[in-house]
Amino acid sequence: MTSIERKRKNKFLFVKNKKICSTCNNIKLLTEYGIDKSSNYGFRASCKNCIKQNYNSYQYKLKEKKRYEKYLTNGSLKKNQEKRQKKILEQYEKVILKFRKELIEKGFKQIRQNKNFYVNENGNVKKLPSKTNKNIDWSIQDAYVTKNHYGYLKFNMNAKPFRVHQVVAQEFLGHIPCGHKLVVDHIDGNILNNHYSNLQIVSNYENLAKGMYKKTKEQRFLKYIKDIKF
Repeated sequence: MTSIERKRKNKFLFVKNKKICSTCNNIKLLTEYGIDKSSNYGFRASCKNCIKQNYNSYQYKLKEKKRYEKYLTNGSLKKNQEKRQKKILEQYEKVILKFRKELIEKGFKQIRQNKNFYVNENGNVKKLPSKTNKNIDWSIQDAYVTKNHYGYLKFNMNAKPFRVHQVVAQEFLGHIPCGHKLVVDHIDGNILNNHYSNLQIVSNYENLAKGMYKKTKEQRFLKYIKDIKF
């Protein structure tokens, strides 16, 4: 059956919600055809079953292989991948600049050890998304802060644990870590209060002496009894 004969018959069949398939030349209901807005009648020329058989056929797979081989030999696949990566990097740089300005306006300071981490005067730590993140919907994240076995707040950065109060003192009080010569002390004794006004830089001896005087006589006496061996 030629295409002209098929078009003539389809004009009468459309009234009955039917159509002739261009591949099998069988009359079928319109529900068995896929929608195609570009065509005159709004339906595809061949039915869904014929299209499936065509996709699963060996000849169709050979055609697709040949197309893909041409695609690889021309280098268009690599070019498209490189273009996409460049676009993503450009978007990432724009978004990161925007996030940095927002954090600085809110009073956050960049941590020296890692440019993607920021801390404010209260000890809240924020983290910028990395380039390796596949999701394009980037956003500012809260750093995962937990307590260590001493009760101090800490977070991981550069695959190492960092204490929050030490980072706050480093950025807001100009503290330079130097082992146990100079340490960061909480003035009110509350180790969870990491505001920079509650922190002071003292020697390790002063910090230990402060901890000893802070304890009550009963606590010191109980500790003395525990050390005695009967």
